[in-house]
Amino acid sequence: AQGNVYAYVNKEVISNIYFKNFVKSYNNQSYKEISYKFFTKKLNLYKFNNKTNDLYDIIEKTEDVFLFNLIKLPITKTVRLYYPYEYTETIYSKSEATNLALIELTKQIQQISKEAEIISKTVTTKSDSSGIYFSCSLYCVEDIAQVKEFYVTK
Repeated sequence: AQGNVYAYVNKEVISNIYFKNFVKSYNNQSYKEISYKFFTKKLNLYKFNNKTNDLYDIIEKTEDVFLFNLIKLPITKTVRLYYPYEYTETIYSKSEATNLALIELTKQIQQISKEAEIISKTVTTKSDSSGIYFSCSLYCVEDIAQVKEFYVTK
């Protein structure tokens, strides 16, 4: 059997934007490392000496190697991509920070509205010398049922 359980729930959404912010920015250069592993032996096919900074986002993908896309070999291929970045200081005006905070708050509310029906919302704003703060209290109806398997024995 399967059913729905609806409940009234309260949810809190918060969005803070500081006037002085550090934004991650990438340059156009990236580095790739490819390596193969055969049982316990590893073969590196890269020469990665051009490190200009120590901040990298790393994406690693490991996959099995197949012969003619049919026979799995005892070899794995690992590709590691390095994307260097740095933080740049950005200073927002009060109106820019307010707009960014509202955009972030709206995104979070839209995400919640995909899962629940929003009955009411109350938005509270606060600002000081460091930034803009939005808090939104949502009162929703949400399906809180969880699918669980169970077995019945005689």
